[in-house]
Amino acid sequence: MYQFKLIKTCITPAISQTRHFLLQIRPRTTLCAPENSSKESSFVVSYLTNTCGFGLKYALAASKYLRFKGPEKPDAVINFFKAYGFSQTQISRVVKRHPKVLVSKVKTISRKIEFLASRGASSKDVALILANNPHLLGRSLEKQVIPVYNFVRNMVHSDVKAITVLRRGGNIFNYDIDSHMALTTNFLRETGVPESNITRLLLNAPLVLSFLDRLKQTFEEVKKMGFDPSKLSFVVALKAVSSHSKSSWERKVDMYKSFGWSE
Repeated sequence: MYQFKLIKTCITPAISQTRHFLLQIRPRTTLCAPENSSKESSFVVSYLTNTCGFGLKYALAASKYLRFKGPEKPDAVINFFKAYGFSQTQISRVVKRHPKVLVSKVKTISRKIEFLASRGASSKDVALILANNPHLLGRSLEKQVIPVYNFVRNMVHSDVKAITVLRRGGNIFNYDIDSHMALTTNFLRETGVPESNITRLLLNAPLVLSFLDRLKQTFEEVKKMGFDPSKLSFVVALKAVSSHSKSSWERKVDMYKSFGWSE
C-alpha cells in the first residue's frame, strides 16, 4: 500500500502539470489558423473591391471560394486580359461571373484563347465570348470547349459563322453536346424542320436549342398557333415565343423579320 501511494504521489503532479500545459497551449493553436485565414480573406475582399470593382457584399461572398495571400497571381490574370485587349468592363464581368479565374494559371487561360484565335476569332471576338460566358475558362479544353465548337462548326459550315454563334451563345459551353444540343437539333429534324432553318435558329438564337423539354413545349405552342414547321416563319416564332411572353411575341416576330428573318 505504501508503495502504491508513493507512485500515486509521484505521478499526480506530472499529470497535473501536463493538463496545465495543454490548457495553456490549446487556445494558441486554435486561434492561430483562423487569424491567418481571416487576414487572407480580408486581403481577398480588399482586392476584389479595389481592383475588380466588386461591391462589398459580393466580394465577401466570392472570398469564400478564393484563396490568395498576395496580388501576384490575380494580377497576372488581369494583366493577361488587359494585354489581350479586354476592356476594364469586360474584365470585371468575367471576374464577377467566374471569380475563380483569378487563381487560374495564365497558361491554362491562354490555351483556350489560342484555340478560339486559331479558328479565326479576333481579340474582340474572344473578349465578347468570354465576357458572355466566362465559365468557359473553367471547362476542359479537350472535353468541352473543342467538342462544342466542332459541333457548332459542323452545323453552320464555317468558322466565321461558328464564332458568331459563340458570341451570341451565352452559356453554350456549359452544356454537354450529346445530352442537350444534339437532342434538340435531332428533335427539330424529326418533326419536319428543314436543316437550313435549324442552322438559322442556331445562328440567331443558340440558347433556344439548349433544353429538349423546354423546346418541345415551345414547339407545340407555336404549332398550335398555326405555323408550319417546314417554313422559316416557324423558327422565327419559335425564337420569339422562347424569349418573350406570349402577349408580346407577335411584335418581336416582326422585329426579327426586319433583321432578315423572313422567307
